[in-house]
Amino acid sequence: MTVHPHRAPATATANSLDFLLTGLVQQVTGVRFAVVVSEDGLVVSKSAAFPRPEAERLAATVSGLMSLGRGVCADFDGGGVVQSLLEMRRGFLILTSAGAGAHLAVLTESQADVGVVAFEMNMLVKKVGEHLSAAPRAELSPPPGLRGFQQ
Repeated sequence: MTVHPHRAPATATANSLDFLLTGLVQQVTGVRFAVVVSEDGLVVSKSAAFPRPEAERLAATVSGLMSLGRGVCADFDGGGVVQSLLEMRRGFLILTSAGAGAHLAVLTESQADVGVVAFEMNMLVKKVGEHLSAAPRAELSPPPGLRGFQQ
């Protein structure tokens, strides 16, 4: 499997992060979709061809898988989750931590070279990792008319 030449680096705004994820899909053989998700399962950014409903479903799944991984690490003194690989009959799901509270997930075809894909994912995270951090959602306050309402 081959990696195509890299494009010039871009700043990691929301649009350029989409651009970088799309570049990962276009440049690394066998990569179908890429998404950055928050720890609580929201889409932060996604590759261009990844339909929004599927990206949101994957984001929720990634959040759950990474949570399970953190549980295993805690139970068995594993430190923290660095990367996770799910092999499927028709491809792979590769997950990696991508800054505080964020994860990068990539779906590949079955013939993808997972070593190359994982390497490129890690290079992307190193390049823009501090911009990939996703703050947890703030506590929601009740609407003004319901401030005194107790359940």
